[in-house]
Amino acid sequence: GVDLLVLLSERGLAVNRQLVETHPGVDLVLSSDLHEETPQVLQARTGTLLVEEGQDGTLVGEITLRLEDGRVVEHRWNQHPVGPDYQTPDPEMAARIAEVRRSLVAGADFRPQVNPLNGAVLRTPIDQIVGFTRQALHRANFSDAEEMPAVIEGRSHDFLADAFRTACGAELGVIRGFRHGTQVAPGPIRLEDLYHFLPTGPQIACGRVSGDQIERLLEQNADRVLSRYPDHWGGGWLAGFSGLSYTLDLDNEAGLRVRDLRVGGWPIDRPRQYLLAGYWHPEQPGQIHRQPALDIRVLRDPDGGIVDATEVVAWYLQTLPDHTADPRPRRVRLLGTLPRPIGPNPEIQPLGGIPRPDY
Repeated sequence: GVDLLVLLSERGLAVNRQLVETHPGVDLVLSSDLHEETPQVLQARTGTLLVEEGQDGTLVGEITLRLEDGRVVEHRWNQHPVGPDYQTPDPEMAARIAEVRRSLVAGADFRPQVNPLNGAVLRTPIDQIVGFTRQALHRANFSDAEEMPAVIEGRSHDFLADAFRTACGAELGVIRGFRHGTQVAPGPIRLEDLYHFLPTGPQIACGRVSGDQIERLLEQNADRVLSRYPDHWGGGWLAGFSGLSYTLDLDNEAGLRVRDLRVGGWPIDRPRQYLLAGYWHPEQPGQIHRQPALDIRVLRDPDGGIVDATEVVAWYLQTLPDHTADPRPRRVRLLGTLPRPIGPNPEIQPLGGIPRPDY
């Protein structure tokens, strides 16, 4: 007997669309999770309206609905960008933010602080410049972009995986695919930019994994990210690697998509053990990047203290000429093209997945 049924869901735009087309009756979905943006309202086959507003408060959506006899007969949708280029900051709120940041940024009030996620100690103001980049560091290209789509690869991940591999002296570096938060323009990199990229308090370790494990990881990752069944998706995007290159055949079936897999330019040796650097968490002490590994060594400071992943990346920048990153892209060679958007909006991850024949 309600006039309007609105669903708030963090299952992602693709899964929410699938849900309301399977179970009609919802009028509007306020969607989130994969951080898609909908400049135009997406309408399901059942008539349900769906909108999603990106990430990190960069947009605020405003929708006006007109109802007649319990039915939505008209809608008006506006996206409002948020930032100093669009609004004048509220003085009271700006003062409160400055107060929260006071002990974290350079100045007389800066204090070392313990990271509650991992116990590492912050000894450097977060607004300090720790290096530079020649390339824009992000993972935000749409799935139909001419450059490498973000769902496949991004310079931010290339940069971070390079840092992990170098710090460990490993043959390979890896970082899980995550969504398109901070974008760093060519120029200075501040410590807080690294925290935006690495907000979950990981530590970095290296250990030995087999070539067979690496290949299986890539195939499983591709299956979860590119599945034509959105319910099967996991992790958002493909993991980013350093020291590794391969060809990804979008038209092949699950388990057969990865070709010409190379480590350091050489064809992978499946029985061989390779030294891999990546995320390590104390609750999974025998794993790196959620993969069982041998001879694990966790990076520590000279006194044996906990080192946050951001410190590892900041150190890496100091080892580069002019402290400047210039990550080499296109570590994945893409065969085939991702499908076009299913609606009027560009997509970060193809909402329909990769179409497959039924057998």
